[in-house]
Parts: sequence; C-alpha cells; structure tokens
Amino acid sequence: MVRNCNECINARPNPPKSVLTPWKWPQRQWTRVHCDFLGPYKNKTFLIIVDAPTKWLEVFQVNSMTAQTVITRLSELIARFGIPRTITTDNAKCFNGDEFQSYCKTLGIRHLTGAPFHPASNGFAESGVKIVKQFFNKCSTSLHHLNKFLLMYRNTVHSTTNETPAKLMFGRSTRTIFDLLIPNTNEVVINNQITQIKNSGKRDINIKEGDLVLVKDYRNKNENWQKGKITENISKNTHKIILDEGSEWIRHTDQIWPHNQINNSLSPTPARQANENSKNTETVGENQNPDPADPVIVNKTPRPIRSRKPPQRYSPSDYA
Repeated sequence: MVRNCNECINARPNPPKSVLTPWKWPQRQWTRVHCDFLGPYKNKTFLIIVDAPTKWLEVFQVNSMTAQTVITRLSELIARFGIPRTITTDNAKCFNGDEFQSYCKTLGIRHLTGAPFHPASNGFAESGVKIVKQFFNKCSTSLHHLNKFLLMYRNTVHSTTNETPAKLMFGRSTRTIFDLLIPNTNEVVINNQITQIKNSGKRDINIKEGDLVLVKDYRNKNENWQKGKITENISKNTHKIILDEGSEWIRHTDQIWPHNQINNSLSPTPARQANENSKNTETVGENQNPDPADPVIVNKTPRPIRSRKPPQRYSPSDYA
C-alpha cells in the first residue's frame, strides 16, 4: 500500500548515489575540454575552461553568459592550442542553442552534455569552478591577481597526474619567480671554469704555424728537447710539429718552448750586460797597482783585562 501511495512516493528521499563511472582518460592533451560559468560572483562573471588530461585551467572574465561569448573565448584558445575533439558542458541555454551547436559542427567538435540538474556529470569543470572560487574568497577578483594565481596553479604539481599542468601541456614547466632561487646550471659551470682558469697556470702564449719551437722529447733522458717547426694548430693548446730529423709529433702547449724565447733567455739582457760590465771594471781595478799613499799612524791601546774573583761557595761552617 505504501509503495502505491502517491503522497508517500512524493515524500521519498533521493536514491543512493550510483557507482562512480570515471571518464575515459584521453591520451593526448587538449582533446577533451570542459566548460562552465562562475557567477555572478561579486558582481562579476567568469568562464571556466579545463583541459581534462593536463588539468590546464583557463579563466576569462566575461560580461554575459551567451553563446557568442563562449565562441569568442574558445576561438582564442583554439588559435593557441588547436581544435579539441570533444567539449563537455552542462545543459545551459547558451550551450544547447543553435549558434553554439553550429560552431561545434563546423569545426568537427563533438559536444557532450550531462544530465540536467546533475553537475557531477561535468565534474572537471565543476572542480575548476570550485578552485577559482576558493581563490577569490582569499584574494580579490582583479585580473592582476587572477593571472598570478593561474601562473602558480599551472606550475604546481597536480595530485591526479603527479605533474604540473604546464609540463603536461608543453613538455616543460614555465618559469616562475621561484626559479630565481634555483642556481642556473650554465652560470655555475661558467663560473667554475673561470675559477679554474684563474687558479691554473699563468702561461698564455700564441703559437702560430711556421714558428720554430723546442719540443719535449720523452725518448732520450739525456736530450730533453728537440728542435722543430709548427705545421698545424689542431686546437688552442694542441699543435702538430715536424722535427728537424723528419719525425712528426703532436704536443700540448705545456710541452713546447718557442725557440725565440729560449734564445732570448740565453742571450744577455741590457741589465745583465750592465752588471757584467761593472764586475769587469771592478776586476780590472783590483789587478792594477795603486799609487802608494802616505802611511797612517795608528795608536794601539792595550785590551782591558777583566778582574777575576773566586766564587763564594756554600759551607756549613758559615751557619755554625
């Protein structure tokens, strides 16, 4: 009787929720997007668009909830990311009208809608609305704060994908202000190389092709250096040399003496020549016999003699 009573049937509560049926996960980014409106909220209306596989979030402040508004914003995103395969919305008039249906048909987009008055069917968009609404409860609804929020949200690891939306969308996370805290690998390597150069040897010479050089010889212990000529500069510090005997060697700059530097180091410099001339002058002066001078009378005084006294030694009789 109760089951057949109309008044009892009308008073029954909602049935238990059905088993959750998740959406099929898209394999590529920007293949299934979800759209919904937020507002009017604080006298403003926002269009929320979420990419299902990457969790990429787009928020637009709009003046009206019309099909033309949705088409204008979607066209901007399509120009940026391409045409999605499906668009999922609720059953609002702007989405079910002929204008939006014709737009989707022209671009080959499949338009999906959930059951009326069942927001969970478009759960991705509802989650996006919830996230943006929570942010607006904490901050203002200005575009300046909204753009800063979107930048940080897109570069934050999502709990579902364990990756950032930006990395899933572009293959990399975009640069944020927190990147200033991370050392730049390129700058670190360059600074370390500069430090190594400063702490290494100070010898910086320019060896050209055709220069005569002395090359380190590792064959004979008695003859450490061999004369040769630079035939090719393989790199800045690696050179190919042909010896006077005809052999061809490859040596590093640290194993080469320019021949002119060896000659200059062995030849007397002006300062060295002046020192040798002064030494020769002194030697010649010592060999010559000087003229005899008048004798100088020196009064010799006897050396003083110290007065010695015997030491006073301890004796018990002194205290008897």
